[in-house]
Amino acid sequence: MVIHITDRAGVPRDDFDTRQCRRVAGGWTPGAGGNSDATFIHTDDDTVTVVSWRDAPREAQAARYVFLGREQTFQVSDGHVVAVFDEIPLREFWPAGSDFPPEMPYRVVEWIDGDG
Repeated sequence: MVIHITDRAGVPRDDFDTRQCRRVAGGWTPGAGGNSDATFIHTDDDTVTVVSWRDAPREAQAARYVFLGREQTFQVSDGHVVAVFDEIPLREFWPAGSDFPPEMPYRVVEWIDGDG
């Protein structure tokens, strides 16, 4: 997964350009892309990793997410947080017959500052 955060003359525009890359013989090839702030990656036929990213408030040092009943805290780095939920069963994430996954980890439940 490649996440490119764009800005203009040092002023963030909150624009994202993302690309799912796949390893092929001799290097990498781009896959699906877009400007969302969450995606998923198949790790095998029945399992996915779900990834979300966003800007963080200046005082935040970490962010707490709850996704599909899983609670995790992720560190803030350079003003951004990347949340990674590994080993998610594909059909829990995207039930058969659904047009889209019913839930994505877009929302931070709690921003954590230096005071905890």
